[in-house]
Amino acid sequence: MRKLLFGIVMLFSFTINAQYMDVGLLGGVSNYQGDLAPKTLWASVGQSHAVVGAFARYNFNNVLATKISFSHGTIEGADYLSNDASRQKRNLHFSSKITEVALRGEINLFGYTPSNLFSDFSPYIFGGVALFKFNPQTEYLERWVDLQPLGTEGQGMDGYAERYDLVQVAIPFGGGLKYNISEEWTLGLEIGLRKTFTDHLDDVSGHYVNYNELLLANGTEAASLADRTGEFFGTEPRLVESGTLIRGNAANKDWYLFANLTVSYNFVFKGIYTSSVTSRHLGCPKKF
Repeated sequence: MRKLLFGIVMLFSFTINAQYMDVGLLGGVSNYQGDLAPKTLWASVGQSHAVVGAFARYNFNNVLATKISFSHGTIEGADYLSNDASRQKRNLHFSSKITEVALRGEINLFGYTPSNLFSDFSPYIFGGVALFKFNPQTEYLERWVDLQPLGTEGQGMDGYAERYDLVQVAIPFGGGLKYNISEEWTLGLEIGLRKTFTDHLDDVSGHYVNYNELLLANGTEAASLADRTGEFFGTEPRLVESGTLIRGNAANKDWYLFANLTVSYNFVFKGIYTSSVTSRHLGCPKKF
C-alpha cells in the first residue's frame, strides 16, 4: 500500500512539475492555393512571402500543449505566371495581407520537456481553429485597388450574393519539430495548412457578369477588373452573357499556409527538471 501511495504521489508530482509556459517569436513564409495559384509546386514556391508573428504556449505535460498565436503574412497569385494559355488570357492577379489569431492543441509524439530529464527533441502535430482577416487587391492604372467592395462577380447586385466577409474562420493543422537548446530556450520548425470556408481569398470564384450590367450597378472599376481578357489582347472589354463563362471554380475553397521557424523562452523554475542525467537522450524518463 505504501508503495502504491508513493507511486501515486510521485506521478502527481511529475504531472504538476511538467507544466510550464513558453512564449516566443515566429518567422517564415506564407503561401496560398486557389484559383490564381500556379499549377506547379515550384512556381508556387516562387510566390511565397514573409510571415512574422508571436505565440504563447501552455504545456500541460511532456506530451500535450495548447498554443495561441498571432501571425501576419501576404499571399498572392497571378495568371501571367501560368503556362496555361487560358489562364494567361484570363489575366487576373491579386495580393492580400493575412492577419491571423489561432488557438490550437499540440501533441509531442516523442514527449518533450525543455531539459535533459526527458526527450529534448520531438516531432509534433497540431490542430485547432483560427480567425483571420484578408483583403484581396489588384494593381490597376498604377495603383492597388481593393476588390471586395467592387463586387466583381455581381456581389451586391439584385439577384446575386452579398459581398463576402473579409473576416473568416479557418482550421489550422500540420506538424513540426522542436528541440531544446537549454532549459530556457526551444527552437522549432513547423508547416501548417489552413483550411478556409471561403473561395474569395483571391476574389475569384464563380462566373463572369456582363460588362454593362456591372458598369451600371457597381461602377467602372468593377466592370474593368472583373474581366481583363480585353486588356490582355489590347482590345475593348468582352461583352459576355452573365453566368455563361466560368471565372473561377466555386467548388473548391481556398487554402493558405504558413511555414515557420520558431524560438521561445521557457518559463520554468530553476532546478525543477534537474536530474543526475547529464547527457541528452530520446525516449521515456529515466528518473522521476
